[in-house]
Amino acid sequence: MQRNHASFEGGSRVERSTSETSNLHRRVEALADLENAALRTAWQSAWGSAAPKGARKRFLMLGIAWKWQAEAFGGPSRELARRL
Repeated sequence: MQRNHASFEGGSRVERSTSETSNLHRRVEALADLENAALRTAWQSAWGSAAPKGARKRFLMLGIAWKWQAEAFGGPSRELARRL
């Protein structure tokens, strides 16, 4: 039996399966094994623009992981994004 994980997307509740959550978790863990060049490529793929010059590995990993999580579970609401 797979449990679903709930998240909020645009202010509404979204259910995600355990397998989707596990897949995201594995992808994020795999970032630690990548070299900077591969992380920069992953950043380009995730964000659609080049990684910031001089960005360190940890920053790249966190930015990519955040973007993937936002895509999978929803990012901040429009109201919060506007306020930020």
